[in-house]
Amino acid sequence: MKRYMVRAFIGILIPDEIKGPLTEVGERLKALGVKGKFIESENLHISLSFLGEVGDTKAERINPKLDDISKSYEKFEITIDGILLIPNGSFIRVIAADVKSDLLESLRKEIVKNIGGKSHSAHLTLARISSINERDKFREKVNRIYPKLTFKIDSVCLIKSELGESGPIYTILHKSHLK
Repeated sequence: MKRYMVRAFIGILIPDEIKGPLTEVGERLKALGVKGKFIESENLHISLSFLGEVGDTKAERINPKLDDISKSYEKFEITIDGILLIPNGSFIRVIAADVKSDLLESLRKEIVKNIGGKSHSAHLTLARISSINERDKFREKVNRIYPKLTFKIDSVCLIKSELGESGPIYTILHKSHLK
């Protein structure tokens, strides 16, 4: 039996109708002098737990755990409402959309507790920053450019990430549906 290792995380994929407005936010950030690696629209997601290198045996053990956790949550709505500057407004390495939901935070914590991995508060990365021209102008205007978006969460996925020439390629290894 052949064994494999994949780079994996547990996350929520963003519905297509939300990707367009988020891509527009990326364009508006560029217009404010932001330079860096912007996340491709097809790769927009909310990461709940980064697992790192996972073998096939571990992946097989994750699936039923993720199913059990997901079954304990009803489908729920989340709201994207604001921009996060990570780690802070003075030293910006990542620009993310702020995701507001107590249920999402509860789900994230339960996944980390029962499955493991590295995790931060729920957010949706828009760009990894290399530089920002005119930082003062940027800080003054950045919080005016986000749309307030709401969408329903109905599943959580175990996702494989493979690095391709133009960026990561995500493949769903397992999808767990909320009740």
